[in-house]
Amino acid sequence: MGDSLSNRSAAFATDALQDMAEATLAGFVDRAAAQGWTTAQVLDAIECTVTRLRLADIEDPDPAENRVDPKPMDSVEIDEPSNDWPAG
Repeated sequence: MGDSLSNRSAAFATDALQDMAEATLAGFVDRAAAQGWTTAQVLDAIECTVTRLRLADIEDPDPAENRVDPKPMDSVEIDEPSNDWPAG
C-alpha cells in the first residue's frame, strides 16, 4: 500500500506547486465567500472548472499551437458611418 501511495504522489504536482495552488484557491474561496457564496458552492465551481480544464487538455494538450494572433488594434479598419445624409 505504501508503494501505491508513493506512486500516486509522484503523479501529483510538486510540493511548491501544491502550496501555490492551495494558497491561490484559499484566497479565491475567501473572496467568493465575502461576496455571499457558500464554501460548498465555491468548491463545486472549482471542481467543475478543473474537470472542464482536464477535458480541454485531453482534447487539445497545446491550444497555443492553434491560436490565431489577432491583428493589432491600430491595423484594424473600422467602417465609419457615412455623413452623406440628405439635408432635411
